[in-house]
Amino acid sequence: MKLSDFMDDRRVPLALSARIETGEGGYDATVTDLSYGGACLEAPETPEVLPKGTLFLTIDDLGTFDVLFRWRKDRRIGVSFVREHDARPRLEAFFASRGISLGAGD
Repeated sequence: MKLSDFMDDRRVPLALSARIETGEGGYDATVTDLSYGGACLEAPETPEVLPKGTLFLTIDDLGTFDVLFRWRKDRRIGVSFVREHDARPRLEAFFASRGISLGAGD
C-alpha cells in the first residue's frame, strides 16, 4: 500500500485533544484532521523517530484506536488506523453527531 492510498479519504479539519502511546511513553497531541483511514496530529513532544509497529491513539469523545505511524513533518505526524473496519462505525457516529457528511460511501 502506498502513502497516497491513505490520502484518498476525505479529511475533516478538527481540534480534538488526544494522546499517543508508544512502548516508550505517552505524548499529548491534538487531532487536526480526521478521516476513515487515519488522522493528522499536532504532536510537539513526540520523539523525532517513533517506534515501528502498532501505537495507541486515544481521542477525546472517540476512544482508543490501534494506529501505525506513517509520516512526520515538523510537529505534525500522520497515522493510519490498523483496523479501519473497526474504527469506521465509531467515526461515522462521531461525524453524524456533529452534522458532518463525508459524501459518497458514508
